[in-house]
Amino acid sequence: MLRLSKSLVCFGLVLAISLAQFSCQPQQVSLPPDVDETKQPIQSDNREPLLSPIEIPYLVANPLEIIYAQDQVKNSHSSTLLINGLTNREIEDKINARLVRLYMEIKTRDLPPYRGIKTKIPANSELVSNDLNVYVSFNYNNVISVVIKNNRSYRSHYVSITETLNLDLNTGEEITLADVFTDDVDHVNLVNDHVSRLIMNSTATEETYGAFDDSYWGGGHILKLVSPFKGILPDQKFHLFQGGISLVFDHNNPEFDTSMFMPVSLPVYFCDTGRNIAVTQRFYAEDKDIFTNSSPPAKEFVQTEYLNTQQRFIRQQNIGATGHARMSYSYPEGLPKQMVTFLRQLSHTAEKLLGQPGLWELTHSVSANIVGGYVTISEYQHKYGKDRWDTLTQYYCFGSDYRQISLHEIFVDGYDYSSLIMEKLEEVLGHDFKDSYSTQDLYEDLQFSLGASAVLFCTKAISIDTGSSHSLQFQVPYKDFGCHNMTIFPE
Repeated sequence: MLRLSKSLVCFGLVLAISLAQFSCQPQQVSLPPDVDETKQPIQSDNREPLLSPIEIPYLVANPLEIIYAQDQVKNSHSSTLLINGLTNREIEDKINARLVRLYMEIKTRDLPPYRGIKTKIPANSELVSNDLNVYVSFNYNNVISVVIKNNRSYRSHYVSITETLNLDLNTGEEITLADVFTDDVDHVNLVNDHVSRLIMNSTATEETYGAFDDSYWGGGHILKLVSPFKGILPDQKFHLFQGGISLVFDHNNPEFDTSMFMPVSLPVYFCDTGRNIAVTQRFYAEDKDIFTNSSPPAKEFVQTEYLNTQQRFIRQQNIGATGHARMSYSYPEGLPKQMVTFLRQLSHTAEKLLGQPGLWELTHSVSANIVGGYVTISEYQHKYGKDRWDTLTQYYCFGSDYRQISLHEIFVDGYDYSSLIMEKLEEVLGHDFKDSYSTQDLYEDLQFSLGASAVLFCTKAISIDTGSSHSLQFQVPYKDFGCHNMTIFPE
């Protein structure tokens, strides 16, 4: 049952009233009158030094209620959040008060001092819209990261401000970048080396803007290096995400000229740090419960889908006069040789399709990832010919001994996992395919793989109409099965 404290209700009312008072022009605001932010909460007792190497077998999701609020005033929109679910209401109130204060302050802040901004946006420029968007980027192991974005639109220019808040839920205190790493490494040098490598591998040192590859966020980010990179700041802005750390570079980092007056995020993936990440252990103790929700913990693996750093193109050629074929496979560094050999075998088998008569287009790709202690492989094949196209997806999952495992092996003995899978499969079939295909038959031919937070399933290719077929895909979150009913999470 959702427990809402009086303070949380008060914060919500104050926040709604305060945001409703915003016009597009800055104005003075005040904090909720009953919040005592000088009162210190009880400090966490989990502060012993943590030394490398540290493995992250999985993440434990914080069972918090994230309460979102929307507000629209003229052409300005605000999407904010508060938290609910800590047993210590004093700490919860402190965090919510911090959030409310930051929401109100950022919307009334002066323009960030980017180079040339006052020339392009003079003091008398009309502010067309002033939007506030807030989201949680990390919510695991008693730590939460909140990202606050203020997007302002003027008649001819767009400005974005990003603030981050990384909090220890045991105390309500902000954590530092040093807290994220083990105590026996120089985290500043480690991060600086990583950023320097990104710079060296990009075109950011040239006169044109260079794009850093950050596929986790859905595309490249643009930075221009206008002076030698001197290193991150002592209070470098950052936030955590499911697979690592996102460094936020803005006007506080003068070496970079951000494009269009917008901050830029650069990723430092957990797996790139040499097992020096301590944030998942520093603030978390399995025997210490700080949440009102007493359900069994929901566990997830660290995301690795975007870390296919080794790309191999086998063949890219024309088929006939107008056709085209593209075949490739990719895998992360350190993938065992046995698994690389398996990828090559799948690709070489698909090469034989090039000789099929009537084939106009062929795309075949195979990708491997390491999820927890498992190697997961996804194979995608798309064929197109005269009056027909076929799309086939296949999954493979291998254990630590590089043996392909069966579905029953990822669950504890005696647990009925099939009922939930069948239920999800029926939802995917829907009314269009339910009468044409037996759920039981499709279930027996299911292939599976493991993702960061769910078991992934695909069916054999089924006919959509007389000229096409494709595989159905769906997933079931680990938490729906109950992580305690699964064998994939080490004790």
